[in-house]
Amino acid sequence: MAFNQQEKTEYACLWQRMKEGDQDAMGTLFKKVNKRMYNYGYKIVDEPALVRDAIQEVFVTIWRKKENLADVTSVPAYLFVALKRKLYRMKQKQQRKYQKEDSLREHNKFRISADELSIKDAVNEQDKERLAAAINNLPAQKREVIYLFFYNGMDYDEISEIMDLHIRTVRNYMSIALKRVRQSVKINS
Repeated sequence: MAFNQQEKTEYACLWQRMKEGDQDAMGTLFKKVNKRMYNYGYKIVDEPALVRDAIQEVFVTIWRKKENLADVTSVPAYLFVALKRKLYRMKQKQQRKYQKEDSLREHNKFRISADELSIKDAVNEQDKERLAAAINNLPAQKREVIYLFFYNGMDYDEISEIMDLHIRTVRNYMSIALKRVRQSVKINS
């Protein structure tokens, strides 16, 4: 389910109220974005407890620093960036603690299941499976672009901010990803 413009406007209002100290606004914002943040975080690190802890820490930090927070153009994008950064820091800390050398990027799962595909009602189960397989054969960053754009309704500016990439790179990734998916699905047809 993608973030629509009405939701983004509502989140901006909740953000402003939260910055002014409204605890109810903070709670409402948390409830509204928690599941989407969890789904996004789990695509980065497939450790449910770590993702839940990271989401909690993001909101605790936001609440503590609410007076100093800037106005943001996209609350969902801001929260996704904050979560991603928090997960990177937590994973790095965890890796140092256990003397692991695996990098977080190697753990980036961004796998898309056939159940997540709800492309109009015209796609049957076999087509969903082929499409999911084609998407999952893409490199991780291209899968992430697809996930953020199609499954979370983020625009190129927001994806650029979340992934810390230039907007031109995001557009190129999307173009390449869609081309490869089309070719793969066509070949397997």
